[in-house]
Amino acid sequence: MHEAVYGRSQFGFVSPSVSQLATPFEERSTMFKIDWDKVMQLSKALAEKVPGWRIWGIPRGGSIVEAIMANHGCQLTDGVTSDVVVDDIADSGKTLARCIRPTAALIVRQGCEPLPTYWIMMLATSDYILFPWEDEVVAQEKIDAGISFRDKDSE
Repeated sequence: MHEAVYGRSQFGFVSPSVSQLATPFEERSTMFKIDWDKVMQLSKALAEKVPGWRIWGIPRGGSIVEAIMANHGCQLTDGVTSDVVVDDIADSGKTLARCIRPTAALIVRQGCEPLPTYWIMMLATSDYILFPWEDEVVAQEKIDAGISFRDKDSE
């Protein structure tokens, strides 16, 4: 079962239902596809939590999120002078745990440790979350082959 967790971090945001977040990629797969409209909505909500702050995005997904947040009042900077480090998803928490600055993510998986300082949605699912900048064919091939997406990514 796929469900959003209604929760909050110290700066948390009540999560909408997962049906508002993503649609199943295929009935038999374990993947959810996020569209650009949802990425824009979540990124804007994250920018509203850190208005005017200097942000730096962790490459790949975080770089895209930071660019969207810059259109909503945040300032782009490097990782050294940033006020907050942003990423698209906090999965296990390993990547964000290495940050010495406050952290932010659009989506957090339940069980992520540590939680980012700021986040918008927490999901209680282990399914692959497919962002629009990812290759869905490659992701589906990995799922079908039983290759863990967590093994490749540092998070």
